[in-house]
Amino acid sequence: MDFSYNENEALQGGASGYITQTGAYVVKITMAKWTVSQSGAEALELSIETENSEKLDYLSIYYRGKDGNVIDFGRNMIQSLMGCTGVKKLSRQPTENALIAPELIGKSVGLCLQKHLYTKQDGSDGFYFKIIQVYSAKSGLTLSEHKNNEPAKRVAYLISTMKDKDEREKPKRTKQSKPKNETNQANEATAQLYGKYDFDDDVPF
Repeated sequence: MDFSYNENEALQGGASGYITQTGAYVVKITMAKWTVSQSGAEALELSIETENSEKLDYLSIYYRGKDGNVIDFGRNMIQSLMGCTGVKKLSRQPTENALIAPELIGKSVGLCLQKHLYTKQDGSDGFYFKIIQVYSAKSGLTLSEHKNNEPAKRVAYLISTMKDKDEREKPKRTKQSKPKNETNQANEATAQLYGKYDFDDDVPF
């Protein structure tokens, strides 16, 4: 194998290979499956990969709570996901390891992701991501912007304002103890509204 220097590839050397920052990403859905948590809450769980081969698993959209009631935010987010990928109906196809939604697998879509920091049971820090906005990977438009024939502004606004959400337990402070020196810096990400993926013909906009 012969090598010619490629700066873009060189800059990827040592990268984590996973999404770690709040931001907007054009992604391809590599897995979509229906899950139920230990508490009984139901979710659509996604695995995604960016154009730069950054991956993210366990991206859950909860649409029904443990009490059996519908979670409007999650239900609407799944509808937005369908609208921006041109999917008309989601099915539940059993496989050996999971109950999947095959209609979404392989689809390209834009996602604004917010990083949530939390305290694990062992006291260490952890994080997970939530979808804040879904948009078209082809045009950069949200469904609302597309419907109202408006320019793509929502994603750019979110990029400039989104910050990590810190849900970590705060240490109890006493006169003898000094507060921890913790900083919560906003992660800035540049959205690539027009991706390098080849888009399906049925993507609506």
